Amino acid sequence: MPPVGASEADRIFCCGSTRPYGDHVRVSWEPATDDSARMKVAGEVDFNNAVAVREVGMEAMSRPGCHRLAIDMSEVTFLDSEAVATLVALRNTATKRG
Repeated sequence: MPPVGASEADRIFCCGSTRPYGDHVRVSWEPATDDSARMKVAGEVDFNNAVAVREVGMEAMSRPGCHRLAIDMSEVTFLDSEAVATLVALRNTATKRG
């Protein structure tokens, strides 16, 4: 259940499901090909919500045979060092998968 007063901008979107997460980020993903997924991140990614971005990225790559993740960050307005570390972790996971 989302926090009381949470708006659309205060939720994380993943393949049609909605999960409350924290502040000001939207994340979605969809299969792109048999071996890849496409993830879109919008808003501010920081220490408070980077874990949600990581979880969605891991979920996107959890499909059997998926080892590539394309991330569209054209609507990201802020990244802190935790967000950068999260992106590196997702890259490393994809690299290990092949």
